[in-house]
Amino acid sequence: MDQRLIDAAREGDIDALYVLLCQNPYILNNVDRVPFIDTPLHIAVSAGKTSFAMEIANLKPSFAKKLNQDGLSPIHLASKMGDNGTMKELLKIGHELCLPKGREKRTPLHCAAMSGCIDIINELVYDFPKSILELTVQKETALHLALKNNKPEAFHALLDWVKDLDKRYIVNWKDNEGNTTIKNLLSIYDFSLMKGVFLRVRSCLAPKFLELNIPKVEVNAVNAHHQTALDILLQLKGGEPQDEMKEIRDILYRAQAVRGHEIISTGPPPSYHIQVLHKIPRPLRGWVVQIGLEVVRDCPMEVRNALLVVAVLTAAATFQTGVNPPGGVWQENSAKDNTTISATVFDQPHTAGKEIMASNIWELSLFTICNLSGFLISYAMIIFLTHGFPFRSVILIALQSMALTYMISLCIICPLNEDSVFLVFPVIALGLLILFLLYVGAVFVNYSRKKKVEERA
Repeated sequence: MDQRLIDAAREGDIDALYVLLCQNPYILNNVDRVPFIDTPLHIAVSAGKTSFAMEIANLKPSFAKKLNQDGLSPIHLASKMGDNGTMKELLKIGHELCLPKGREKRTPLHCAAMSGCIDIINELVYDFPKSILELTVQKETALHLALKNNKPEAFHALLDWVKDLDKRYIVNWKDNEGNTTIKNLLSIYDFSLMKGVFLRVRSCLAPKFLELNIPKVEVNAVNAHHQTALDILLQLKGGEPQDEMKEIRDILYRAQAVRGHEIISTGPPPSYHIQVLHKIPRPLRGWVVQIGLEVVRDCPMEVRNALLVVAVLTAAATFQTGVNPPGGVWQENSAKDNTTISATVFDQPHTAGKEIMASNIWELSLFTICNLSGFLISYAMIIFLTHGFPFRSVILIALQSMALTYMISLCIICPLNEDSVFLVFPVIALGLLILFLLYVGAVFVNYSRKKKVEERA
């Protein structure tokens, strides 16, 4: 790269930049052709020359995404240096710059956490909340990096965001060494930080039914050396404040923390529902599970609540229409069989409690199919949208009871004759099968999401 361009970037001399462009219009293109290089934008950001940096970014937006030989983009450098002004200007180019992955798959938020830049952390998480979930190649979160680099203020800021964004489960995620955030916290010797953070996350140490989709902190998770948080705390030698050590130890004990050798590593056998689901043919099994994953994946809480209201109203309407079909049901028995030309539907033999509209089997079949489809779809939506709700097992039992009541009602009010046996009852039987698959699918989705969190941890 031309030394004059380097000097102009370091000094923030915009006039010198345009002089060089007049002399060689391809000077910036020549830089852009190199895969990994310190571009003038990198140099200007490192020198704190915001105006020059934005001029270069305006002329050559591709520089904002380019990595240098150290695997860092300009926004990585701004985050690392704590240059909030330059970073804000770079983000105006595009908010996707919040998540460029550089060296070791680190994002700008990771760099800010390592440097302890609170303003940068707040700006990045506010603009792109999902950045707090990003992992490095070592499976480290920003929380891990803040602790490993001894940046307590950054850790506190990140912890506040974790709480505000309803992402407390990430404190259970493990790095490649098997260490959760708590174990990293116990691995440093800043006891005032340890005490403050433990008191701050203490509310996570017990189940809280009002906090949806947030598992409790796994105080007994083990690392690669089969050590728990309590093991690491008890290994710390003398010289540390004993009162604060005792308080931290008491907090762990109250959370039912144990030592690694007390944990039985054998996992529970698969539940009956998991075994049943694995007996379902693979394509059908994947379809059942995919329904649930598509409904709940990356679904904002406001949208989820609105969908739940729609699903409940649809289920109520279809249930009511199904058990009280158009025309109602016969109120008395009649064995009268009038076959004259003037005979009406009321002159045909019928049984009390059976649908009047069953006299036309095709209308009944079409009505049953449409009504049953609406009920099953709304039933499926309710199952998957209530994932993570308090008393989920009770909700599933109530839903299943309501669905079975609906199916039994359809069987009771449908007259038993040759036409209904071949048209209506197969539809009802198919509905029962779908209900079973949806219920098993809901259980399996819950199991799959739990396993996914454990694998990422």
